[in-house]
Amino acid sequence: MMMPPPCFTMVVVYWGYEVKFLDLVVSSEAYFTALSEIGQKAFYSTSSRSLGDVLIQIADNQRRLALELEGVFRNFSLEVLQVMESSVQLDIDYISVSESGRDEDLIPQHSRATYEREVHKQAAAAQQRQRRGGTGQEYLQFLSESHQEALQEEERRYRFLAEKHCGLVQSIGLLMKKTSGPLLQKADVWTEEVDATRRPEPQRPAAVDNTVSPRVSTTC
Repeated sequence: MMMPPPCFTMVVVYWGYEVKFLDLVVSSEAYFTALSEIGQKAFYSTSSRSLGDVLIQIADNQRRLALELEGVFRNFSLEVLQVMESSVQLDIDYISVSESGRDEDLIPQHSRATYEREVHKQAAAAQQRQRRGGTGQEYLQFLSESHQEALQEEERRYRFLAEKHCGLVQSIGLLMKKTSGPLLQKADVWTEEVDATRRPEPQRPAAVDNTVSPRVSTTC
């Protein structure tokens, strides 16, 4: 039974992760839209205009942050996951055809089957040369070069994956750096505006002590 390559498993898991993340974005959009609507009502009320303004600003800022973060992950999936998915599919096609014994012509041209067909061709040519007294050095050289090319391709895939994830972390870091400072400053201002709406509670008059003190007897 064919086992999926590790990269295929990662791609599948990421697509599931992206779906959950996009669900979160949609949910956050709905939540902050509702918060903004509440802020609108407060803004046009006679008692809570400043509080409504704070709620509207918070909702707008959080909505923009969620959309920017969504853009980062969408770009990552376009630049990385779709490329990986295509490469993995070539490997899966090759493994499937090899195990089922189907016609090699069904395998995409740029898959591993191209390499395998070339190996068989070189092997057949080497056998013919050996029958004529040859040494088969060309075949051995071909195998050595092909092995080096395979190692380079493997390294290229790992490097591609590492570079793109470094880029993802950098993009998230830059987004946080761009938004964290201004957002913290705004949060301080919002907190001050909310605190400014607090009014001192009216002083209640002290309770009158209605208890009757016991009389002290003056008789001896």
